[in-house]
Amino acid sequence: MKGSVSILIGSKRHQVIDFLFQESQDPMIIMCPNNKWNEFNNAAKKLFGQDMISGVIDMLDKTSQQIWFDFLDEVILKTTASCQLIVRHLTQREPITTKVSGYFDAQLKEVIIYFKIQPSQITTNIYYADFFKHAKNGLILSDLSGTIIDINHQVEDYFSLKKEHVIGLPVMQINMFFKDSTREIESFYQALKAYQSAEMILRRIEKNSSEKYYHFKTSYNELNKMYLTVIQDYSELMNLRKQANHVDSLSTLGQLAASIAHEIRNPMTSLKGFTQLLNQTVTEDGKRYIQVIEDELNRMDEILNEFLVLSKPTNRTKQYVCITSLLNQVIQFMQPQAIMYSTIIHFEQSENKENFILGDSYELKKVFINIFKNAIEEMPNGGIISITQSLTNDNKIKISISDDGKGMSQEQIHQVFMPFYTTKPNGTGLGLSHAIQTIENHGGYIEIESELQIGTTLNLFLPLYHIKNNPSKNVIDSFSLNANN
Repeated sequence: MKGSVSILIGSKRHQVIDFLFQESQDPMIIMCPNNKWNEFNNAAKKLFGQDMISGVIDMLDKTSQQIWFDFLDEVILKTTASCQLIVRHLTQREPITTKVSGYFDAQLKEVIIYFKIQPSQITTNIYYADFFKHAKNGLILSDLSGTIIDINHQVEDYFSLKKEHVIGLPVMQINMFFKDSTREIESFYQALKAYQSAEMILRRIEKNSSEKYYHFKTSYNELNKMYLTVIQDYSELMNLRKQANHVDSLSTLGQLAASIAHEIRNPMTSLKGFTQLLNQTVTEDGKRYIQVIEDELNRMDEILNEFLVLSKPTNRTKQYVCITSLLNQVIQFMQPQAIMYSTIIHFEQSENKENFILGDSYELKKVFINIFKNAIEEMPNGGIISITQSLTNDNKIKISISDDGKGMSQEQIHQVFMPFYTTKPNGTGLGLSHAIQTIENHGGYIEIESELQIGTTLNLFLPLYHIKNNPSKNVIDSFSLNANN
């Protein structure tokens, strides 16, 4: 109603009507047929979940719609009228039967409509409507043929959908967002057909290349003759599981490292000694073979050293490290190898002088050397390695390292930090495992952006520290941490 009844008339009688209208526990609507406006009281808004007559009419079947229009004609003609309607809500168990009474005020040209519903029916309707509308998880209602009857706002948010665009479509339309999970979806529907209940977890790659995981659980409701699908965002849970698996693998790696070091280092020392003795007595051809053996022994030693780095505790004290200076040192060290591969290293230095972190420069140098080495080897015919440095809004230093290499698939991106995973014939698969462990030990994290035949970008994030606000010695002493912490 545009303005209250009391403003329109100003009489005490209509002030009382206005009060009763607003305070009534039963649904009431005031309509002005000529001006096409209406007002719902709070009880009516809760019952119908809206304040539009057109929406209420949509909840009626064809028979009840005709009864409604006949009722309006009768109440205007005879001043009072009544009827009985059946209101069907998509989110409730049973249709609501309501008695409708109407009074036409000829002076105001208004129809006051009163709905009388059994209390149990009102409670049931409000409960299911509110549950469906405000549920934190995605909800889909579908009929026996698998046609979507309704979805809630969470499903719209999850998949960027509009309710009006999917109602009436097969529920499998939602599964089109998971084209890489055909086998899981087929097994899901087979179980649903057999047991009337099924669940699955599907992975989806978003447009920004991030991973999202959704848990689907569908059950058949015998009372409503409908299927209810509950969709939960499992992304955070799955990421935690991955981190736990990563920690477990590194822990296992550490336990293996101690025994491997003992079992391999001793025979290697003996072999190196014997090759040196043989080198003094063999022919020139024999010396070439011995050189091959020594080279392979040295390679085994390098692999073992990389392996031990992942688990061996160090007691270095963390100091303030200037990232710009550290990157320049690593670039200078890697220039000879870059020149050999016809690679240009371009470093766009940040003008912001706040680029200090609290960390272990030795370990960080190894991280950047490994990343630069990988980037150079990804471009055997030459290319450009671009390095940028910036500050994020959450007080972190972001170092981006990009190459023009062959790039990685989504599957490779998900495995690249796992120990021993490598795409190189002679690679150890330990360089990036060491990198992510070191960065995480410094309170940071790594993100990867990659596209096949385009290249790869590694974004490293490390916490920024402000030297000017802290006395150097005290702060360094207070952060004298074991590098594994």
